[in-house]
Amino acid sequence: MRKLKIELDGYHSSPTQAIRQSDFINVRFLASGVAETETIPAGARIVLFSATGNFYLNTRAVAVIPTGDITDGSGPEYNPVARLLVAGETMSLIAPTACIVMMSYYK
Repeated sequence: MRKLKIELDGYHSSPTQAIRQSDFINVRFLASGVAETETIPAGARIVLFSATGNFYLNTRAVAVIPTGDITDGSGPEYNPVARLLVAGETMSLIAPTACIVMMSYYK
């Protein structure tokens, strides 16, 4: 698994704002309203998300689509971009409509 590293442009030694493609990418097809569990792969410390639609993430419980107030701190995150991880732990994903979620893992 690659490290997440910002490359320099080689001209002014400025950050390129681009990263290499991960060599460990998982894809989940989320059916509407059905939570799925993803286990963090060995060696992973960072995940970058991209998706074809909206989705929710919860790393502490089964993800739900909120239908009212959640005021006890257990609510899911909406369309996260990146998260720090612990290998072997799990995260739960759910979407209000069917979509595909790509998870690019890095060291």
